[in-house]
Amino acid sequence: MPIAVGELKVPWVEDHVPSRQLAKEDRFRHLLGQIASYLKDLGLSYGFYTTVEETVFLQVDDAPGGHQSVLKYSPIISRKDTYHPGQSVTLRQCFYFLGGHGGTKPSPYHGGESP
Repeated sequence: MPIAVGELKVPWVEDHVPSRQLAKEDRFRHLLGQIASYLKDLGLSYGFYTTVEETVFLQVDDAPGGHQSVLKYSPIISRKDTYHPGQSVTLRQCFYFLGGHGGTKPSPYHGGESP
């Protein structure tokens, strides 16, 4: 059974680059809209959006009562990011968590939220 779904976009299209869309809330929501639909349609809790240069990890969090879900997202992780304990993680570490522990450990996400 799958635990996550991902979307890969080309980095040379400016509208695909998360760091260029983050400041514009409506554009950032649009950027994550397709992957959010995949998560909902497949009933999955974890996903990712990547251009390979930049990656955002996602988690669907069901609100108490089950009437609404919240889409949480990680900080943007660059393929060049290095590990600094308590400050930053690498892309490999994130995929390791997702692949090996995605359904069994508490969420590492502390980024913003998008309905």
